Amino acid sequence: MYFMLGIIIVIVVLVLMKNTIVGLKNAVDKSAANIEAYLQQRFDIMNSLFAELERGLDHESNVFKDVTKMRANFNEVRGKFEGNSTESVVSTDKAVGRIMGDFVATSEAYPEIKGIAAVQSVMDENARVEREVSAARRSYNSNVASYRNALQMFPTNIIASVSGFKDIYELYKADAEAQNRVKPMFEEHYKNKYL
Repeated sequence: MYFMLGIIIVIVVLVLMKNTIVGLKNAVDKSAANIEAYLQQRFDIMNSLFAELERGLDHESNVFKDVTKMRANFNEVRGKFEGNSTESVVSTDKAVGRIMGDFVATSEAYPEIKGIAAVQSVMDENARVEREVSAARRSYNSNVASYRNALQMFPTNIIASVSGFKDIYELYKADAEAQNRVKPMFEEHYKNKYL
């Protein structure tokens, strides 16, 4: 009788551990899907932005050339985007972020862009969505870390290995160029504070 009870307890524990891993994997997938939904919003916002710019800047040939180049880059990124892949969502989100960064730099170089009310409205909407994307990225990274912990820590690592769970997700990291901009600030801060 105790033997059967022990077997039942072991089976229940194993099932609970596997269900925990499945839940963690699903949380990562959900986080990636949230980023994808925001990415779709950003696609729409950027289409509106480029349309407003083309309407408002037809007389500014230099700005128009820059905007046309950005739009071509944007359309290329959008054309390559394949949903349902966490890798695709992350890489596309980074590419769209770079294009938006280029746009912000262009708007700084050409103040007449900021003078177009519709453009400013679209930029404000993009800033709102960017804050939400940032929160979604943090959630994604947190879920990836929890999933990885389950794959690597005893005893769930045994269940994960036997069940075929793989560490297929990458943490969302800043691009190398962003890391290079931030690294000197950290080094200077710590050098002054601790050395």
